[in-house]
This record gives sequence, C-alpha cells and structure tokens, in this order.
Amino acid sequence: MREAVDGDVDPDDVRHLMASPSGAPPPDEIVEETVDRLMTLAGLPGPEWPTDDDMPAG
Repeated sequence: MREAVDGDVDPDDVRHLMASPSGAPPPDEIVEETVDRLMTLAGLPGPEWPTDDDMPAG
C-alpha cells in the first residue's frame, strides 16, 4: 500500500471495513460502500460502479 499511495493507512481503519472472522460483512454495509471507503482511506480514486442502465434486458 505504501508504494501505491506514498504513505500508510491505519490498520485499525482497514480492519473496521473487513469481514468479521465468521465471514459476516460489517453491519449495515454493502460491498460498494466498503470498497469506496477503503479506496478513500488509501487515497485512491473509487471504481466506476455499473448502473441499472448497464444491466442486460430481461
């Protein structure tokens, strides 16, 4: 991570965003929000998420 953002990210901030040891995701979180928060912590731009318009018909 240091090489990508030229700095450190607090491990406690990252641990809060990761799944629990039982595999359960953080409460009240969806994957996109968790990834966006992690990218922000790392100082990286967030991904472009697909929209409903990107879904196949049917």
